[in-house]
Formats: sequence, C-alpha cells, structure tokens
Amino acid sequence: ALFFVRQFVALLPEMPELERQEVLERAKFQTEVALNDYNFVGVFASRIGFAALLNALDAVYPARYEEPMDMVATVANIRRDSKLMRKVQEKLAKEVSLSRYTEQRISHYTKRITVGAQED
Repeated sequence: ALFFVRQFVALLPEMPELERQEVLERAKFQTEVALNDYNFVGVFASRIGFAALLNALDAVYPARYEEPMDMVATVANIRRDSKLMRKVQEKLAKEVSLSRYTEQRISHYTKRITVGAQED
C-alpha cells in the first residue's frame, strides 16, 4: 500500500518538502495499521494507499487537494465516492485515532515543520 501512496503523491502538484514528508508519514502509518488489521485483508493495496493518502492530505491540507485527488482516482481507476472507499477511509481514520503512538510520531513532524518555517 505504501508503494501506491508514493506513486499517488508523485501525481500531485508540488508541495513544500516538509509538508510532503508529513503527508507521507501520516499515510505510511495508516498503511502499517492496515497491515495489522484483519478487516483489510480483502482490500486491494491501491485502495488502502489511496484512502490513507486522502486522510493524510485532509489532516495537513483540508480540501486543498480535492481536484488533484480526483485526477489520481481517475488514473488509478478508483471510485473515490464508492461505499468501499468511504468505509476503508473511515476505518483507517478510526484505527489511527485510537493509537497513542500516532500523536507521538505526528507531533515530531509537526515540530520539524514549525521549526523549519521559523528558520526561513
């Protein structure tokens, strides 16, 4: 699934490197969660990667990447509005919100972004 996340990110418009790293880290964590959850066994890795990326982008850039992600969905032949995609996206978001480790990992990247912005 992480392979797909990286491929999908490559299709998106440019974003600052630190924000890109944060998006990738958030999506990576979600793909790792999916690997350890039986509920995702029958879900294609591309769908998990797409849902993880949607959640990550929504956390970092709410609504900013709607149109580019529509284009990615078209290229990847993913029905973004399907019941399955909504379910996968919601399940990943729920599992991540239940994880204590998430906040530690993500706050690390948020601090790096804040520090990096102050240095500019």
